[in-house]
Amino acid sequence: MNIRERLREVPGSYDYFVNSTARWMEKDDNIRDDIINQLERRPDSNTKDIMNILCNHLGIGNPIELVDENEYEDSKAKSLMTAGII
Repeated sequence: MNIRERLREVPGSYDYFVNSTARWMEKDDNIRDDIINQLERRPDSNTKDIMNILCNHLGIGNPIELVDENEYEDSKAKSLMTAGII
C-alpha cells in the first residue's frame, strides 16, 4: 500500500489532507519517517494526530501574542518616557 492510500484510510481523511501530507512526506524524510512510525504504532491515528506531527516539523502552531495596537503604542510610549527617551 502506498502512502497516499494509507493516508486515505486515516479517520477523518480528506483530499487536501492526503495530498498535502504526502507532498511533505516526499520532500522531507524526517516527516515521512515520523508519520509512518505514528501510523505503525497507532493505526487508529486520526488526521489531527498526523497534522500535529506535520505542524511540529514545520514549526506551525507556535503560540502568538495578540496585541491591541492602542495598548502597544501606549506601553511603548510609557517605556520610552520612563527611559527618558521622550
